[in-house]
Amino acid sequence: MKRMLVWTMAGMLAVGAGAQTGRELPFQKWALTPPMGWNSWDCYGPTVVEDEVKANADYMAEKLAVYGWEYVVVDIRWFVENDKAGGYNQTNPIYVYDEWGRYTPALNRFPSAANGVGFRALADYVHGKGLKFGIHLMRGLPKIAAEKKLPVKGTNGITCDMIASNDSACTWLRDNYKVDYRKPGAQEYYNSCFELYAEWGVDFVKIDDLSRPYHTAEIEMIRKAIDHCGRPIVLSISPGETPLEKVEHVKTHANMWRTVDDFWDNWSQLNYQFQVCAKWAPYIAPGTWPDADMLPLGKISIRGERGEERWTNFTRDEQYTMMNLWTIFKSPLMFGGDLPQNDKATDSLLTNRDVLYMHHYSANNRQLSKRDNHIVWAADDPANGDKFVALFNTGGSEFVNTKDALYRSGTISYLTTGYAKDADVELTGMKTGQLALVVSDDGDGYDSDHADWIDPVVTLADGSTIKLTDRKYLRGTCGWGSIGVNRNLEGNSLSINGQKYDNGYAVHANSILLFDIPENAVRFTALVGLDNSGTDQGSKSSVEFMVFDGDPTMREETTDQWSGGNVTIKIDPGKQAACSGFISRTTAQTRDMEADIEGAEKLYLVVTNGGDGLSYDHADWANPVLVDKDGKEFSLTEIAWEANPVNGWNAPKVNKNNEGNTITMGGQAYDKGFGVNAPSMLTFVLPEGHGYVKFKATVGYDDDVKDAAEGVTMEFRVFTEDPAPGEASPVALDLVQLGFAADQPCRVKEMWKGKDVGTFKNAEFAPILRSHASGLYRVSAVERTEGASVAVEVPSGELTAGEPFEVKITVSGGPSEGAYVQLLCGGEIIGTLPVEADGTARYTATLYGGTYMLQAKYSGTTAVASAVSDECPVTVGGASEDLTQLQQRLQSLVDEAKAIVPEEIAGALRAPLAQAIEKASPIEGKTKAELETAISALVEAVDAARLSIPVMTALQAVVEDATDFLKAISASEAKDALVAAISEGQAVYASEASTVDDIEAARQALAQALSDTKKTAKPVDGQCFDMTEFLVNPSFESGKAGWLLDKQTGGWESFDTWNDRPAHEGSYFISLAYGSITSIDLYQVVEGLPAGVYSVQGALRNTDGADLLTDQHIYAEAQAGTYDSEVLSHVGGENNNDWSDFTVEGIRLGEGESLRLGVRSSGSGTTAGWFQADDFRLFYWGTNPSDVRVVQGMVDGVTVVLGEDGVRLTAVACRFIPWAACFIRYGRFRPGRKPKYCPVDSMW
Repeated sequence: MKRMLVWTMAGMLAVGAGAQTGRELPFQKWALTPPMGWNSWDCYGPTVVEDEVKANADYMAEKLAVYGWEYVVVDIRWFVENDKAGGYNQTNPIYVYDEWGRYTPALNRFPSAANGVGFRALADYVHGKGLKFGIHLMRGLPKIAAEKKLPVKGTNGITCDMIASNDSACTWLRDNYKVDYRKPGAQEYYNSCFELYAEWGVDFVKIDDLSRPYHTAEIEMIRKAIDHCGRPIVLSISPGETPLEKVEHVKTHANMWRTVDDFWDNWSQLNYQFQVCAKWAPYIAPGTWPDADMLPLGKISIRGERGEERWTNFTRDEQYTMMNLWTIFKSPLMFGGDLPQNDKATDSLLTNRDVLYMHHYSANNRQLSKRDNHIVWAADDPANGDKFVALFNTGGSEFVNTKDALYRSGTISYLTTGYAKDADVELTGMKTGQLALVVSDDGDGYDSDHADWIDPVVTLADGSTIKLTDRKYLRGTCGWGSIGVNRNLEGNSLSINGQKYDNGYAVHANSILLFDIPENAVRFTALVGLDNSGTDQGSKSSVEFMVFDGDPTMREETTDQWSGGNVTIKIDPGKQAACSGFISRTTAQTRDMEADIEGAEKLYLVVTNGGDGLSYDHADWANPVLVDKDGKEFSLTEIAWEANPVNGWNAPKVNKNNEGNTITMGGQAYDKGFGVNAPSMLTFVLPEGHGYVKFKATVGYDDDVKDAAEGVTMEFRVFTEDPAPGEASPVALDLVQLGFAADQPCRVKEMWKGKDVGTFKNAEFAPILRSHASGLYRVSAVERTEGASVAVEVPSGELTAGEPFEVKITVSGGPSEGAYVQLLCGGEIIGTLPVEADGTARYTATLYGGTYMLQAKYSGTTAVASAVSDECPVTVGGASEDLTQLQQRLQSLVDEAKAIVPEEIAGALRAPLAQAIEKASPIEGKTKAELETAISALVEAVDAARLSIPVMTALQAVVEDATDFLKAISASEAKDALVAAISEGQAVYASEASTVDDIEAARQALAQALSDTKKTAKPVDGQCFDMTEFLVNPSFESGKAGWLLDKQTGGWESFDTWNDRPAHEGSYFISLAYGSITSIDLYQVVEGLPAGVYSVQGALRNTDGADLLTDQHIYAEAQAGTYDSEVLSHVGGENNNDWSDFTVEGIRLGEGESLRLGVRSSGSGTTAGWFQADDFRLFYWGTNPSDVRVVQGMVDGVTVVLGEDGVRLTAVACRFIPWAACFIRYGRFRPGRKPKYCPVDSMW
């Protein structure tokens, strides 16, 4: 019996979450269960090498593959020879790429990639272990490919620069440009990349800078390219949360997509995952998986991006919590640690068959309930009607309790687009009247965590707004430095991603800003992000912004050492039943409090110290009463508190203030109450069987401290449970809510250890879980009704290979609501379907030649037992495997080959291309081996043909240049020799026998002949020769090569080529900057020029008016003297992008002389200077300049000539002057001024 190879799609169908119907899209079938594997990022960052990849593959094959772990993924920048951990090398990266502008592996890291093999050898090694191979990519194309104008494979004459765009390029890694989908050749570029990856044997690609912001056009091009390449390659997109509104698009284009930024080993990020997973759970489906990111377990950060080498920071409880959430959420599982160093405890998290069965095959995965810090997740077992349940206790955060957060930004780091997010928070219904703005360090330490709240505004119900920067915060903390108001932490302008802002608060994690806000506040808005003062320090910045109703910070406060001996209380605000908010002398003195205490056994009255110590924090609970359901009040002062009350100073008092005097607040005396000093805790045992439902009191600071020298800050809090954080607590499971009947006995099995916990009903099952701990369970009905049956039906007779057919599954004697059927082929699960109301389910299958056994399992329900069908044989005739992709690939290649114009490729390659096209036909009927042979032959022929096109184009361009140049040459032997060289080049271009080498040799010979002619011939009157080719690196596209620098400078120095703003032409320009300047001279010396008259052109720019030098100018120098241009006078601000063009003319050069040219400037010797230069040009005017004084340019083929009879404009084009402007200077003639004499037949 042969294995089934493909289950194809016959239309999308809306079914229950997790259903697998056979109607998935073709690419979705490549990952019908969540992918599982290893990724190099968490332990090796961008520096992993081949031996490390192999070692992890070896371990996976030996110990994990049998459990379904299969992918080995090489993460980011495998094409950089000199990358580093702890922040990418973006200063001088050495890229490795091929002639088509596609990255290839760095040979010093992946030596098996030598000789053009690429990742094929490493992929073969991984495949030989029975595993699959994956690589990381960045969206777009290499900038260096665009700068070098490398050809796009699959096109005729399109180069990478033609399809590249800096619009929406990645902000955190500057390797690539965007591929502009609107440009011809864009799709072909991505096609060529995935053709290469298919040739390497890649099975999985993780592509960064795709999910946030969501790049729809490039995702669509990538999807098409994968489908075109002829190999199933699973697509993962990241990083950052994919926009929820793009869910339908991403499900039809990618196999997995990120829901968060990079995830690391800290509780803060793990805690945030719960709300994210709950949001994405409804969209879980076979082949399309929301991705909660990698598993930072085991030994990580060996050369990583976050922290030092370490074993995971997660506690054992937290490790189980992560695995329980990831598996019941059905997230892809990509292990981040170094597998060979795993211990048994770590491996046990990866090898539990029951847990992995749930991860692979469960359905209807969802968050069932959330109450305070207790979260319940559930899923169904479609095989037998059991329920999977995960219980979580998420209490015990270190800085703040996040359970009541009004807003959480999630991680904001260097990966976040623009380093910022917009916060928009609903405030209606706030209880405390106080708004808390919190920044946490995201759990990874607080290095460089400089955070800005930009334009923080509260909107009121009437539409008016309040700038929070106009209000003094009640309480403010800053993890480092001092809180900045409208300035950053370093005292400079607020700045995020280079954008400056005038209004906002700057803090450093961990931080809280607490504000009083009006009762009619309805909305809070701000831009929240990382200030440049932090991000400029590297990639360490990582924070989370949160907004709360009241102060959520965990408190640990100690009493005065002379009053009770340093008693410490720990307070978790997430447990409180009511809170007064912050009270001080800058707020209202008193507030009325009310708390729900129905069913409470104890009452805890707590006063905390406002975060600034206990000085003069005299606090009063005035008229504290218990209220029953009829509204009758009972004074709490009649109940004695428990022994050993806590009080910050002195002893607490009944019906007196803390000093023993009358309780007085705001001039009003109170007969009953408690007088305390923060930190304070009074504990009361309420009467057994009491009917009290509310606690009420008036709280505030006592009048005896209203004039105190310091302090008087406090918060009043009411608890009905122990206020201390982190204690274990029962997490209840409501079996009725899960779908079981009231009082129905259920058996509970703990899944990690496989241990039966017992039999329970209703809400009896409530295991005690520590803070951050969790439990994973299988719940089964003890008794269910028997009698259901299930049958499988397929079309009669022999089926045809590759033709879809319907499998009908019918359930009898059992309900359909809430029930599933699983379809198995040869014992393997291939389908999971909900049972329709008529008791049927239908699966669309496509099989290939062989005999198969199909079988169905009916899940039953919580009341009806499951059932299994008899096996149903299926016979399929025809091909034993799916050849569709190979046939489509070959047809696509034939179409591409036929589109190539024979006359545009090397003559010797025309016949082989035609033969490869002929041998590819017919496509139908070919075996797999024949298809692969035809594809290989066509790829070779097409590649060779296309690689010859740029060479042919280059030869044609030189022929055209040389032909045009003839017009500018006076009659001479040199001109005759050039005519002969042109004829030879044309003959090679046209020959059917010319190879690429022949064509390149002809191009070089003609180019040399043209160059030699420029040095030996003379221009006709009114024409010039462009001699720029004799300059070295005139446009600085090759760095500083060819240029020398004489300088008298001091202080700091910056001398290099840059591309951070527009160049004059091309990509790069030279930039010079010094702390102090006396003189600068950037120059080169040109040898071997013919004697005569020359002109030199160049472009200058000054980028900061404060650094204006005295005489920046272009110059040339020969024995006849020094020739200077005018001085740069146009100076812009710091973001100036304007270039000014300058010309030096009339340069006389004698026989055998050298010519020095460049740019000079002088300074005071005490002030800084900064300017830039670009695009030098050199022109030769012959030996007799009497007829032509200056020709600085031409426009639209019109040459300007200054002769003895004035200025005339002729249509004789000087091909060799590319400048777009035409300026004439005779004496002091300036652009735009009409000359003294202009003949009638000219056009001015």
